[in-house]
Amino acid sequence: MIPQISVLLVCGYYGYPTYDENFVKKCKASGVSVIVDTTHTAFSPLPACPDSDYIAVSLRKWMGVASGGLAIKRKGTFGVKPIPINKEQFSLRDQALQSRETYEHTGNEDYNKEGNDVFWKAEFMLREIFDIQEGDEASLKTILHYPFRDAIRKRQENYHYLLEHLPERSDIRPVFPYLSDDICPMFFPFFVENRDALIKHLADRHIPPKVYWPVPPFVKVEDYPGAQYIYSHIMSVSCDERFNTDDMQKIVEAFENY
Repeated sequence: MIPQISVLLVCGYYGYPTYDENFVKKCKASGVSVIVDTTHTAFSPLPACPDSDYIAVSLRKWMGVASGGLAIKRKGTFGVKPIPINKEQFSLRDQALQSRETYEHTGNEDYNKEGNDVFWKAEFMLREIFDIQEGDEASLKTILHYPFRDAIRKRQENYHYLLEHLPERSDIRPVFPYLSDDICPMFFPFFVENRDALIKHLADRHIPPKVYWPVPPFVKVEDYPGAQYIYSHIMSVSCDERFNTDDMQKIVEAFENY
């Protein structure tokens, strides 16, 4: 299979480097160009894949900024420059962030729906633009002054608390039932047999559930049973630096009452 590969894109998920490092090494040794997307491992204090030729990362999911990302070429320089920001697309993304923040403070489902609708409108617009845009000054200021070490510590503490205190159930299982020092979690992900019921249960208790990545319309996911299971059963809850032990205990109690 490797001789048929010219470019390999790998990434981790939820803070964990989930790709096969040995396979990446074999591809690299065969002359394959390797791109590593470190978006989901951006805060994890571990080195980027040493066999990568290019490294990409978006910081939007970590900081709640409307723009912000990096592209790194290990050898040489890029031959392109960012284009001016698309103001309409940026405005939609900023609106989505504000709606989601309001939802997390109020628990009002109207804001949750509005935030999701606007977010995906902005996402699909971005995919149509399909170019390298400049960021905004407010997001850059947030990134430059972000308390990374405190954020990592708080995320790890919250994740550990959920691992230790969530009730053990056969129908709800953590995707990653461990957390090493070199991992900073993005969310607390788990598989659940009846996802819709748990989403409603958590939302009724003002705990925002997270479900990402709808199945693309061009993918016949039924041809890939493993991926189909993940798509239909995975979800997560927030454990980031905005929250403390009391917030995690609230999540624990919601699961105990489910």
